[in-house]
Amino acid sequence: MRRLPRHSALHLALLGAALAIGAPNAFAQPTLADARGTTPTAPAARDDRRPATGPARPADAPTAIRAATLVVRAAPRGFHVVTIPLPAQFGADRRAEYVVLPTGVAPILGRHAGALAPGAGARTVSLTVGVPTDVRAGLVPAGSVVFSTPGLPDVEVPIALDVAPRRRVELAVTEALRAVRAGDRFSMRYQLVNLGNAADTLAVRVQLPQGWRAEGGDGVTAIAPGAAVTRTLHVAVPRDVGRGNVTLRLTALARGVAVASTDAAVELLGADGSSSGAAGSTIRVGATSVRGPWTGTPVGLSYAMDGHLTDAIQLSARAVTAPDPASAAGMALARTGLVDVTPSVALWTPAWRLAAGPVGGTLTDLTGTAVGGRGASLLVTRPGWGMSLLATRPGTGATAFGTDALFGQASRQVGRLRVSTSVSSLRESLGPLGDPRRLDAVSAGVQLGSFLDRMLVSELGYRRFDGGAGLGASTNVVLRGERGTLDVRATHAAGGSQAFARGTDEIAASASRRVASWLSVDGSAWRLDDGGASARALRTDGWTVGASTRLASLASLHVGARSSAYESEAPAGRFGSGDRSLFGSVQAGGGALGASVDGAFGVRTRTMAGADATAFVDRALTSRVSGTVHLSGVAGTLAGTGAVTDNGAGSGFPARQIEYGLRADQVPLLAVSGVRLLTGGAATRSTSFVTPGAWLTTLSGTLGIELPLGVQLDVEAERNPLYFASALGASAAPGWIWSLRVERALRLPRFGRSGTVEGHVFADTDGDGRRGRSERGVEGIVVRRGRETVVTGRDGRYRFVGPSSDVAAIDVRSLPLGWVAAGGAGGAEGRGGDMAVVALAAIDVLLRADDADSTRVSREDLERSIVTARDSAGRTWVARAVSPGLARFDALPPGRYVTSVDFSQAREPLRVASAMPSFVVGTGNVPPLQLLVRPRPLRLQVARRPASDSAAAAVRAAESQDAGRQQR
Repeated sequence: MRRLPRHSALHLALLGAALAIGAPNAFAQPTLADARGTTPTAPAARDDRRPATGPARPADAPTAIRAATLVVRAAPRGFHVVTIPLPAQFGADRRAEYVVLPTGVAPILGRHAGALAPGAGARTVSLTVGVPTDVRAGLVPAGSVVFSTPGLPDVEVPIALDVAPRRRVELAVTEALRAVRAGDRFSMRYQLVNLGNAADTLAVRVQLPQGWRAEGGDGVTAIAPGAAVTRTLHVAVPRDVGRGNVTLRLTALARGVAVASTDAAVELLGADGSSSGAAGSTIRVGATSVRGPWTGTPVGLSYAMDGHLTDAIQLSARAVTAPDPASAAGMALARTGLVDVTPSVALWTPAWRLAAGPVGGTLTDLTGTAVGGRGASLLVTRPGWGMSLLATRPGTGATAFGTDALFGQASRQVGRLRVSTSVSSLRESLGPLGDPRRLDAVSAGVQLGSFLDRMLVSELGYRRFDGGAGLGASTNVVLRGERGTLDVRATHAAGGSQAFARGTDEIAASASRRVASWLSVDGSAWRLDDGGASARALRTDGWTVGASTRLASLASLHVGARSSAYESEAPAGRFGSGDRSLFGSVQAGGGALGASVDGAFGVRTRTMAGADATAFVDRALTSRVSGTVHLSGVAGTLAGTGAVTDNGAGSGFPARQIEYGLRADQVPLLAVSGVRLLTGGAATRSTSFVTPGAWLTTLSGTLGIELPLGVQLDVEAERNPLYFASALGASAAPGWIWSLRVERALRLPRFGRSGTVEGHVFADTDGDGRRGRSERGVEGIVVRRGRETVVTGRDGRYRFVGPSSDVAAIDVRSLPLGWVAAGGAGGAEGRGGDMAVVALAAIDVLLRADDADSTRVSREDLERSIVTARDSAGRTWVARAVSPGLARFDALPPGRYVTSVDFSQAREPLRVASAMPSFVVGTGNVPPLQLLVRPRPLRLQVARRPASDSAAAAVRAAESQDAGRQQR
């Protein structure tokens, strides 16, 4: 037999009064008898808020008085001391008792019942209230304190928490990696989760590269606390981008303040959905015609070929035929990008590169810089050694300038050092544009380290040139780290620029440093001394310093100062110029809307000292302010620009130049049945550079039509007064120039194809690792094999062309959120096969008590419950306790599961009312599982006091028999 706790005394008093009405001469004494497995005839009830030590009140007690609410300011995850004074109506001469009644929202520490002795001093009750992490912002009732004394009504003082709002937002993209082609439009889903304790209004902005457009999914969204929303961005990729990687940054803003951000990687593949051009090469043939105020209709032709010739060899070739660019028609064609140049072709593999046509560049600091002409070059890179060769001749016609050059270099790896030797023989005659140059040089060099980390490069050489010979030396030190870089270069090259060097003596240094997460600084300085046939001495020097910082999540500021000077000494005298200025720029926005403002203010100086002792110095103030505002989306890009430049007297430029304009690009007009119609245009108005006070207006428009079979048709119109003045003379009236371009793209198969590796990426819904007939392929998954990359098609199929020792495997960043790769890589030697991916499911289990049992099943007991699931393989998965009565399996793989609940830590014996449910992951969404929790049943037994001792003995005998039956 078990007695009722004290906190049920009030309920028993009422029950006794009811029994007394039915039997006036009897006294009722209720008892609780354990009746396992039976249903109680009268379920026990209790005030869930009153503690076990609370005093009982008689049934005829006066009605309690509710006092004013005591409000306590609180923050989540904190404890606060609350002092409750005894109400004034109790007086100083009365003993008062109190009972603390928590609501269960927040834990209340301290004595929950007690008494306050009479006295003249302050009589208070002190409690400590803990504020949970997940409590909602605003006024939250935490409980109350009931004061009582005989003869007076109870006084209840409510306690409420004024919880401060706490903001916490998480932003995640459902696919961290996307693989797309140039010109594609793809959807990018992201999820916003409000983990704070108050409703929040958020907006998401995306930062895109130049020319990319996005729309949708970036509006303002109101999210309740604990809720999550999913939105979709539609992104358009420009058609003129190449292969590579791009990072898109998404930022969540609350009233303009960044609260969360995430990155999404986009990999740009070839037209065949591969980073390796597995479909072969692409030939593009185009013809362009222009019409204007000249006789005839000139036509320019262009040819291009790019891609793989074979599995190992790649090709890039260009050729253009066009009229002489010195003519008006040739100049008009040149404005469309067609200039008659020497055809070029390049073939390469990972081990070598062969190029023919216009070639050149910097050989080494001591054996030749700025070398170029028509010829051929060969570069070989092998493990442990390498070599390069170059031979050029001057061009002819419009490209008659160039260098007679022969160059050779060989290098070898010796431990951590790479040693090299170079030899060159260079001849150049620039005609009226400069003095002839000659150089014969030989050098030896050494390199320690890598350019990506730390590197030291030194070169020592002998140089022979027109007018002399001498030694040369060059050293370059590069240091790179996570927080900054340092690059220092010093060179001495006898002969200077007249012997194919940048100068006789050069020293340059640049450095950058990230001081904090929001601030970075940079600077550079250089000095170059040189001389030649036309100048005895030539010096240039300068420096720049700057700092960059973030003003807000989508705004940045860059400020700095710079100085540059030029001085030349010749027989006719000394000439020089210099500029010093302060500059700054602000960039704001991201995604669809952006703006930038740039400004500079400085002093420009010009000096001259003639051989006849004449001299003058001109100084002029200069300033420039420019700005750009752009709005972009899938519907195109609209941008407005403006600039104002002021030049003081003596600067050599017009006093004021003003320019403003409006431009629209890639505005789609029609997209149907493989045909796309795009348009664009620009309008610019500026002051004349020649005629003060005059204004020039330039207009242009484009219309592009994309047709099936790789046909592209472009129509352009332009009205440009500057072009007419330069091509037809200053007196020519401005008119329109029209151009029509037709281009056809043809994809060729790859030659020598072998070793095709292919398979499917499929959704494994039953978790067996094998693809069933009903298991679909997954589109858009990135599969890699070494340096090669492909993306799966609509049926989940992927394909690599050519043999490889690397294994094909899924890039897990391209999987949707909540999906994982389940193994099945491409196998040894890169052979293909099906690869399974599974969607992990989050399953919620709700433990709830019936209303009749809510007084016996407490929140603490539900919080101590452990929920598990056992799969068909016998593995046990434990759910995470989210809150009292809510458990969550965060990531269950596909399969069949049976749940169970462990109540061993509960203070009251509990059980699940029904059979344990089972569920299947992989066939669809699984709704939350609801389990009804009941306490063990109790039977209420009432024993009445007998009228005589014999009757009492009979009652005791009956109770003894009943107890014996229960034990049996």
